[in-house]
Amino acid sequence: MFCNIKNISLPNLNEKLAEFIGICLGDGTLTKYFVRIFGDSRYDISYFLYISSLVKDLFKFSPFLRYDRGRDNKKHTVYLELCSKNLCDFLHTNFTIPYGDKIKGNAKIPSLILNNKKLSIACLRGLVDTDGSISKRGTYICLVFNSNNEILREQAFILGKSLKVFNHKYKDEIGTNSWERIIKYFKTVGSSNISHIIRFCERYYNKNYLYKKDILNYYKMYKEIMLPFKMGRWSSG
Repeated sequence: MFCNIKNISLPNLNEKLAEFIGICLGDGTLTKYFVRIFGDSRYDISYFLYISSLVKDLFKFSPFLRYDRGRDNKKHTVYLELCSKNLCDFLHTNFTIPYGDKIKGNAKIPSLILNNKKLSIACLRGLVDTDGSISKRGTYICLVFNSNNEILREQAFILGKSLKVFNHKYKDEIGTNSWERIIKYFKTVGSSNISHIIRFCERYYNKNYLYKKDILNYYKMYKEIMLPFKMGRWSSG
C-alpha cells in the first residue's frame, strides 16, 4: 500500500544528515516517492534501529521496517522504507542523489560534504557501515569498502587516504589491512554499526578474531554502547 508522509522536518546540513546521506549512497535506493535502505535480517536489525532513530531525529518521522524472505522463506533481506516525496525531493535536489540506479546516475558524495572535514568523516562512516566490513582474513583483520560505483569509490579512497585510514585499492574494494590504520579509523571515523564495532572491539580489547557468524553471541554485551562509537567513547551512561 502506497504511503506518503508529508509533514516532515527538512534539516540543515549537519553531521547526522551527512551520515544519513552516506547510508543512502551505500545501501540505499532513492525513488521519487520513497527511500529504501537494505540489509541482512540476521545481522543488521540493531543497526537499523539506529538508522530509524537517526531518521526520526532528522526528519521527525519513523520509517517502516520490512522483511523480504522470498518465496522459499530463505532470504534474509530486510529494509527500511521512508515514504515521503518531500524527503526524496530534498535528497535529490539538494544533494544530487539520483533516482533509481546509482551507478548510471553517477551517485557521488556531494561537494558540500567533501569540503567540510567533519561532514565528510560522518558521510564516510555511513558508507562503510553499509557497504563496508571489518572482517577476519586468515590471521589478520581488514577494513574495506566495496562499491561498483567507480566515482564514489574513488572519492571514498581519497577521503580515507587523507585521513590516513585507507591505503589500498583492489578492483571494487578499497580499505586497509593495517591494524594501526584500523585503530585510527575507529578513533577518527568510528562506526554506528554494532556488527563492525563488535569485531573491532573484540580484537582490540580481547584479542578475539571473530567471523561474522560469531558476532550474534556478543550483541547483548554491547547494547549500552554510545553511537556513533569512537575510541574513547563507550557507554551512554
